[in-house]
Amino acid sequence: MASDTIPDDHTSKPSLGAAPPPLGNRKRVQQDEWNQLFCSDIDFEVPTSAGMLDAETLTHMLRRVGVLTSHVVTVASVTCTRAPKQGLLSELSFFDVEYVSSDESVPVPTHLPRKLAGKFPPVGSEASSGFAVESIVYRGMPDGIIQKRPRVYFCDPNCVIMEQLEGVSCDLFEEQPPERVRTTLQSLAKLHAALWGGKEVHD
Repeated sequence: MASDTIPDDHTSKPSLGAAPPPLGNRKRVQQDEWNQLFCSDIDFEVPTSAGMLDAETLTHMLRRVGVLTSHVVTVASVTCTRAPKQGLLSELSFFDVEYVSSDESVPVPTHLPRKLAGKFPPVGSEASSGFAVESIVYRGMPDGIIQKRPRVYFCDPNCVIMEQLEGVSCDLFEEQPPERVRTTLQSLAKLHAALWGGKEVHD
């Protein structure tokens, strides 16, 4: 999440940073890139809750996007590190991932993702296409809007599995310092204005 300086005088207008690149200069999500993440050609059961994300399923997901390239390296374990947070549109969970190599001469690469975040439909709800939209936003966002965006490893209407970003979060379901809420809303305003492509980023 972007960390803009918050003015002490709440009546002044906070600086929202540089304007986004012109529409013609923005990187767009390529169709083949999107199809790799979101399509019906899946040879494993897509998890619809945190408890369904097991080592075998995650191995398939990471192979599918080219993260796991060695056939002797697989996911050894997936541990949910926090009880799911249920919101109105999704259920958020965090995972620690461990890997193993079946060949002693092939070490486990150090760059493999170790901490993931997963979003699933809330218990008892229908699948939401909002996950697809969210993935497009992460992959097509202009540079400079927020400091860092998560890499998406898998996405379909029932779940999105992505990189877990480090840093301070703002959980709007829990009491937060007003300054953190204000910074979060400023960052969201920048993001939405940039993706709509208008001058609203300055308003």
